[in-house]
Amino acid sequence: MSCEGKSVVIIGASPNPDRYANKAILAYLKKGYKVFAVNPKYAGTKIHGVNVVSSVNDISEKIDIAALYVRPEIGINVLEDLARKGVKLVYVNPGTGSSELLEKGRKLGMEMIEACAIKSIGFDPDNMRISLSL
Repeated sequence: MSCEGKSVVIIGASPNPDRYANKAILAYLKKGYKVFAVNPKYAGTKIHGVNVVSSVNDISEKIDIAALYVRPEIGINVLEDLARKGVKLVYVNPGTGSSELLEKGRKLGMEMIEACAIKSIGFDPDNMRISLSL
């Protein structure tokens, strides 16, 4: 199923192909999503052809979904920016959540899903054998 027209932001994007944040970019691109990548450490570079920016605030387009690939203390500081952008659904990937983060996200009106964002679109991140042919 293609999700053309939907967009996702990967918070904590990484150029390292062994990192789940890298696999998420590839998986969402393969499923037809418009993908945004956020990581101040890699801002100005590209990952799988996606420009990496420093902050959610650097994205001018609509974002439907966010996937967190950062420690909870970093993720909690991104939630208000995501809410201002109109993000309604946040994947809190394994190891990225805390009760404070979940509570804050819900108070901001976002659906907080504690699950693997990659698995949610039908890929197994531990056995990904997809190539990007767009």
